Amino acid sequence: ECGFKYTLFSFLCSLAGSVTGAIDCSSRMPKKMLFGFIECLIVVNLLSAAKIKNADSCTTYPCVIFEENFDTLDHKTWTHWISAAATGNKEFQYYANNRSNSYVKEGRLNLKATLTNNTFDDEFLTGGALDLWPGNKCTSNRGNKGCYYKGSKEIIVKPIQSAAISTEGVFSFKYGELEVSAKMPKGDWLWPAVWLMPELEEYGNWPASGEIDLIESRGNTHLTDDDAKTDVGNKRIMQSLHWGPYFPLNGQPYTLAKTNKKTGSFADAFHKYRMTWTPDSIIFFIDSHCTLNVSRSDTSFWELAKFPSYLDNPWQGGTKLAPFDKNFHIIINLAVGGTNNYFHPTYKPTPPWKSNDEKAQTEFWDARSQWLPTWDDPVFQIDYVKVTKTVKNP
Repeated sequence: ECGFKYTLFSFLCSLAGSVTGAIDCSSRMPKKMLFGFIECLIVVNLLSAAKIKNADSCTTYPCVIFEENFDTLDHKTWTHWISAAATGNKEFQYYANNRSNSYVKEGRLNLKATLTNNTFDDEFLTGGALDLWPGNKCTSNRGNKGCYYKGSKEIIVKPIQSAAISTEGVFSFKYGELEVSAKMPKGDWLWPAVWLMPELEEYGNWPASGEIDLIESRGNTHLTDDDAKTDVGNKRIMQSLHWGPYFPLNGQPYTLAKTNKKTGSFADAFHKYRMTWTPDSIIFFIDSHCTLNVSRSDTSFWELAKFPSYLDNPWQGGTKLAPFDKNFHIIINLAVGGTNNYFHPTYKPTPPWKSNDEKAQTEFWDARSQWLPTWDDPVFQIDYVKVTKTVKNP
């Protein structure tokens, strides 16, 4: 509509100019049409941006407080991670703000994994320096290796470039219903995820303040567990909660669901992933199927895990659902590989890296003739993200 208004003006102005002589069309747009054009641009911009509403302003329920349909990539709502060490999993990608890796197409967010040597060259991997310092707005320098990374023949620069976006500092919520429509990627050792982290670590460092995983999967089309009977690739979705007094104590195994698709895979089509979060429970769904019900109306997470009695309970003073009684923000990312056994060495086929340190990314890259041909569609697609308050916060 905006384009039509401007095109109409340009056409009429040019026509007049051909009859009456030279006319500066850029400065003679009628005021009424000009204001209409500006108003149209404002409306389109508002419609394309994520819709955010303060939960306290809700007067009736259900009340939508966040709605992102990805008509555009709204950089005011979604902040890109820029780091070679954004998490502690020692994955093989670095995250960048690059339209090759994060872009909107046909009303869907696409996160795509690409090769670092497509951005630079082969020599860069073994001798270049990946500099993500202030000019690139590096977001995490974990282990002093997130913002500046020098490659060598033994430990190359991260061989994959990918994307991660977050609503941290812009939108977070406590209690409500989160729904995401998503399609998993296809490609060996890809690791797509939609998850939530605490806006403030009020109970302490991870995992004391919690983590909520709405979606985790693996891009492998053919990947089975150690007995070769169960698919653990893109035919499986995992949903879970992470919680514990400190690392490595983590109660996640008590609150973990593994859902396998009977026919096809989760990379074949879009599915709806939903979480209903109340002061007493967090319940997960895939489409209309309930996959995990974590209820803490009677006992706390501390009591559930039976952590050693000599430890201090970090959630004293919190509710039964602590640490999941604080505001959390949303993260969407596409990682690759890692040394935290998410791709377990007993899986078949065996992950093409053995080291549990940075040498693993070199081993992964050296085996690219095995995995790169499987990257038919290394794109994690999100159709929409929606958060709805179902009741007023207590």
